[in-house]
Amino acid sequence: MPQFYLRRFACADDANKVRVVERHGDIVAIDRKSIDRIGYEDALHAYVQDGVPRSIEGPINQAIETPFSNSATWKMIAEGSFASLSEVDRIPIYGFARHLQRRNLETLRFIEAESARFADGQLDGGLTEDEHEMHAWIAASAENAHALFREGALDTAIPEDAGAINVMVCRSPIPLRTSTNPT
Repeated sequence: MPQFYLRRFACADDANKVRVVERHGDIVAIDRKSIDRIGYEDALHAYVQDGVPRSIEGPINQAIETPFSNSATWKMIAEGSFASLSEVDRIPIYGFARHLQRRNLETLRFIEAESARFADGQLDGGLTEDEHEMHAWIAASAENAHALFREGALDTAIPEDAGAINVMVCRSPIPLRTSTNPT
């Protein structure tokens, strides 16, 4: 999760911390955590290519997150100037939300689960030829599911029909918890 996004939920008295709810058995505790210590998983975007450790975090930050965090659209959102948002802001908001969903750990787990279903023969009947080829490629190597995930996380293409997508920006006086989709 990009830190600039998490900062939108920062504590009023400390811009570097957010409130979190943690469960410890039957006990639920509200705590404050440093933004730079949450919202990530070590080596989620790390991989080895030709024996060399690599990561896509730098390219993700450079190609997607920093440009969005420096955009006029994000500035209006961060300042609470929602009335200033216009039709031209819809695609950048959609693109960023799409990026957050594609770089999410749940996306990787979905690719891995679907690959396992393919390997077990549970998907054979309903696949197109292209889908079958993709699943066969993923199954050919233990590294291919993560490779597909990385490709998706770095994808900046916007679908041709994105102009028809509705985007709504809501403001809440309280922080909202999300599932795997950004709010």
